[in-house]
Amino acid sequence: MKPICDHLHPHQVLAAQVIRQALTDLNDHSPLICSDACQFLQGSPALAWWCAVAGLDYAVVVMNAQPLLRKANRVGTRRAA
Repeated sequence: MKPICDHLHPHQVLAAQVIRQALTDLNDHSPLICSDACQFLQGSPALAWWCAVAGLDYAVVVMNAQPLLRKANRVGTRRAA
């Protein structure tokens, strides 16, 4: 996996990787994994904490996740049908 940024502390890198993994999990074929990622990225307290640790703006992360969440919800609806 390519490093996110060279000037971050290890705990910040870990936090950013947790958020990146949730974004990646939106495309997972398992409905459970995708559903968990959606709940996490829709503004959960856990996301707020990981954003704070990573030094990311929580509102910006949630806003930028919205198009991916809409796409995942459309695909999830088709998978369930």
